[in-house]
Amino acid sequence: MNESQLRTQMLSGFSWTAVSQGLSQLVLFLTTVVLARLLSPTDFGVVGMAALYTGLVAVLGQIGMGAAIIHRQDIGQIELDTVFWTGLGAGLFVALVSFILAPAAGWFFHTPLVVVLIRVSSIVFVIDSLGAVHRVLMNKELAFSRLAKAEVSAQFAYGLAAVALAVGGAGVWAIVLGQVVRAVVEVTLLWRVEPWRPRREFSREAFGGLFGFGVRVWAFNFVDYIRENVDNLAVGRLLGTTALGFYAFAYNTANFPRRQLQNVVGRVTFPAFAKAQNDNALLRRTYLKVIRYISLLVFPMLTGLALVAPELIPIVYGDKWIPAVVPLQLLCGAHMLYSLGSNVGAVYLAKGRPDLQLKFGLFALVWLVTVVVVVARFGLVAVAAGILVYTMGSLLVGQAFANPLIELKMRDYLKALVPASLGCMIMAIAVIALRKSLLDPGMLSRLPWLLLAIVVGAAVYIGAILLFRPPEVEEVRGVVRARIAAMRGRAPVEPSVSDGLPVEPEAGEPS
Repeated sequence: MNESQLRTQMLSGFSWTAVSQGLSQLVLFLTTVVLARLLSPTDFGVVGMAALYTGLVAVLGQIGMGAAIIHRQDIGQIELDTVFWTGLGAGLFVALVSFILAPAAGWFFHTPLVVVLIRVSSIVFVIDSLGAVHRVLMNKELAFSRLAKAEVSAQFAYGLAAVALAVGGAGVWAIVLGQVVRAVVEVTLLWRVEPWRPRREFSREAFGGLFGFGVRVWAFNFVDYIRENVDNLAVGRLLGTTALGFYAFAYNTANFPRRQLQNVVGRVTFPAFAKAQNDNALLRRTYLKVIRYISLLVFPMLTGLALVAPELIPIVYGDKWIPAVVPLQLLCGAHMLYSLGSNVGAVYLAKGRPDLQLKFGLFALVWLVTVVVVVARFGLVAVAAGILVYTMGSLLVGQAFANPLIELKMRDYLKALVPASLGCMIMAIAVIALRKSLLDPGMLSRLPWLLLAIVVGAAVYIGAILLFRPPEVEEVRGVVRARIAAMRGRAPVEPSVSDGLPVEPEAGEPS
């Protein structure tokens, strides 16, 4: 596949996935706002405890064969049948194990309600397994327009069900039963938009070929899940349910912009990188371009959220969530870095090195456990600060592991982050000055200042980026011009590659 074709498919994938995630997360955000006012921090904490266990079991049930399907370019019907029945069997197995072992989670968290929440949530494992192959196929072929229909509709179903149950006084069950509704709706629609159907066939040979790749992905996902939840385990165990509610709220709020963009980018990058796995120059250019776009989008959102959090949280969610403000500000910094590190895994897998990804995951787990063990006893703010320190170290190590695979120099990687970093610094200076001049002296109340700070911060950042003129600005303009021309039924005015995206020279090459 040449660069023009790859960029065209990635653009289409990004566009449709952005629409899907944008609508889905808007519904999720509004649902969370309503639920935050109807439910207590303790309710969120109990659900968070159950989610820690069910999330771990879900990872154990995903044996990595989906990644093998995407990586391999010669997948046939028998391989897909084998993966479908393997996945369904794994879903039934983990649901049964969860039902049996749920009391252990209740004992660990000293919360009996967790037991029944886990048992009911386990139904989702079986339901989701029925649509796993359909989802993977649409990801592999970058057919995100069809996938978007199922995901958006399912998120709407969750929001309606959860809010209706919360209003009816269901408490924590509003979230749990809402997720069951989401799973049923999503799988039903996946079968409608993806024509593939499983046959009653299973091949041991196909299983062995896919399992060799998938088991390493599975092992990394297991390690990675533990790594991502060590902080939650420590807070829930050492500091209690209410503290976990505040921490989970801060973590999820800071993670919201990064997760949404990663859901868009991550879904496209792995199958796109896999198509370019034998062309390091193309893969390197594409990877750096993804990093630049992510930094340009995520850095300002999280910097802005950290700057206005003291006003935003009490106004939007209520004063009861004020203890989450400082942890939220620190976690915004951590998720800025995490947004970059999340994409390095696609490089490992595209190059057929899940073993290297697993080694990095084990290192990161040991590093995180060390940090959390030291800081957890000092409270929520210390945990958030520790996560920030951990993320800095793991980002550098993970990138250092990946650079030789695509012949990437670290200075070129860091250079890609300069425009977004400078733009955020200028934005921060402007918002802080606005606080000192208008909010602190009492010239504006919190809500008018918050609205003004958001507008001014966004304007300053956009102005700074336009001043720096990174190549992505011209690319976006090219895309817009190409789309407008296509809507008018004529070709773009200037010659271009892939809907207006120019081919960017390698670092050090003449342009």
